[in-house]
Amino acid sequence: MIPNWNDRFAKAWAACGYEGNPVGIEQIQLRANKWVRFHSFPDKQFPANPADDKQVFDRFAAVGNALFSRSEEIYYLSPWVAEAEGPDEEPVFRWSVRATPWQAMEWKQVLLSTAYDHEMSFGLFSPQSGCFLAPYPGGLDVFENDSVARDALATQFRAWLPKNPIRG
Repeated sequence: MIPNWNDRFAKAWAACGYEGNPVGIEQIQLRANKWVRFHSFPDKQFPANPADDKQVFDRFAAVGNALFSRSEEIYYLSPWVAEAEGPDEEPVFRWSVRATPWQAMEWKQVLLSTAYDHEMSFGLFSPQSGCFLAPYPGGLDVFENDSVARDALATQFRAWLPKNPIRG
């Protein structure tokens, strides 16, 4: 029997106290006190050359390595938008969910595609720790279990914080 990763993810997401969609911008509103943002660059949003691509990936890998261990199973969440069911309704976000061990290289291409704003962002979620990593064009949104863990991560990567970080 093929596992239903969508159901397993939904149960783990709720068990870790998350509500709503696994989208960074939505979770900022719901979990501001557990959120930290890291920028890819201090003075621009998009990469412009191979050196920038390397910096985007290196920061993603460093933060991911701090959040996830190679031995733990995490969920890779890839969004797609379903058609609205009626003429007056909004399109609905749907998620393709896959369980996999953490390996930064596995997501390099989709990360860079997100960094260049060529495709919708994706997310990585650990049901063990409750950490959620949401890359976006310009950086990474990270959601920790609590503000203490968030602050420790922010301290570890303080050079990548926005100049005027917003905190919950």
